[in-house]
Amino acid sequence: MKDPLEKVLKAGVFIVFAALILVVTFQVFSRILFPDLSQIWTEEVTRFLFIYSIALAAPIAMKRKAYVNIDLINKLPAKLLIIVKIIIEILILVLFAVIFYYGIKFTMLGTIQRAPTIKIPIAIVFVTIPVMGAFMTFYCAVNFIKFIKYLKAGGDVKSWS
Repeated sequence: MKDPLEKVLKAGVFIVFAALILVVTFQVFSRILFPDLSQIWTEEVTRFLFIYSIALAAPIAMKRKAYVNIDLINKLPAKLLIIVKIIIEILILVLFAVIFYYGIKFTMLGTIQRAPTIKIPIAIVFVTIPVMGAFMTFYCAVNFIKFIKYLKAGGDVKSWS
C-alpha cells in the first residue's frame, strides 16, 4: 500500500525543486540579458526553496531508512546489537520530537520578522523546522514499531536495515 503522506511529501519536493530550478534559471538569464538589473530577491527565494526541499525530502529518507549507517555496529553480538539499535532509535525519536517542539517556538519568533528582499514573514521559512520535526518523528516512530514487530517475529537483527 502506498503511503499517502509520502505521496504528498514527494509532490511537495517536486514542486519546490521545480520552482528552485525556475528561479535559478531566471537568475542566470537575467544576469546575462540585463546585467544592470540586479535580481537580489532570486537569491533569497532560492535559499528558502532549498530549505523547503530539505524539510520535505528528509522525512522520506527517514521512512526509507536511507540515512547514514555505521556498519561497525553490526559487528556487535546480536543481543547487544538489539539494545544499541533500540537506544539509537529512541534517541533519534526524542531528538526530532525536541526539534518539533522548539521549532514551533522558533517559528513564533519569525512572526514579527520579515525576509529582507521579498518581505514575507520569516515564519513562513521557519515553519519548515517543526514541519520536518513532526514528519521525522512520525516516520521514526513508524520505523521503531516495525523494528520491534520484526524482532518479535523472530527476525535477525543484523539483517534489519
